[in-house]
Amino acid sequence: MGDYACPGCGFRRPAPDVAVTAVEVAGLDGTRCVLRTPAGKLVLDIPQSGVHIAYDAAAAVAIMVGLGLPLTHAAESLAAVGPAFGRLEKIDANGTPVILAFAKNPTSYNTTLRALASEGEPRQLLIAASNTLVDGEDFGWLWDVDFESMAPRVERVVVSGTRADELANRLHYAGIQTARLTIIEDRRAALDNALTQLPQDARLVILSGYTPLIELRDEMRRRGWTGRYWAV
Repeated sequence: MGDYACPGCGFRRPAPDVAVTAVEVAGLDGTRCVLRTPAGKLVLDIPQSGVHIAYDAAAAVAIMVGLGLPLTHAAESLAAVGPAFGRLEKIDANGTPVILAFAKNPTSYNTTLRALASEGEPRQLLIAASNTLVDGEDFGWLWDVDFESMAPRVERVVVSGTRADELANRLHYAGIQTARLTIIEDRRAALDNALTQLPQDARLVILSGYTPLIELRDEMRRRGWTGRYWAV
């Protein structure tokens, strides 16, 4: 994750066997990265979006190198790995495009926001957070999320979840005007409102913590927009 060296004793990070030498995020459709490996340069085109995808790919390839496995089919295999459910997942809501993004901590939020920004998103947003034991009860970490970077683009945002009030307060301080905020705690009602108010030819971006993500996706499944999350 970073280089280090001590000028006093000369102790330094060993030269990595696998290293990412270039990354290019192609909007929300994919990521191209170049890896240096003991077998030579490896160019990967992965149908997932984000700089973090390069880290994941490097880790997978490093495991293969560590096990002594050939990299013959690595590029082909990784080219077939689409996003897991909720990881910038594209859903057709009866003709309306929806992007479903799981984010539960500052790192995942900021990485997701950077990927969305590559296509000028989010503009029409539904954002949900709940303070269950699974999601975490303390939302102080919301102040470490770079919501300020997305604020100028957001045209309208529906805020939902068990702590919609706290989330709305954070977005207010990020620079999203109150007139653009709608608070609807119930997830189903929030989804309906966000879709109903969506301008023509726009797409809805949903940023959600774990529990509301499952709730929203289950509702989409009941409406026939997607399958069960383990069958993606």
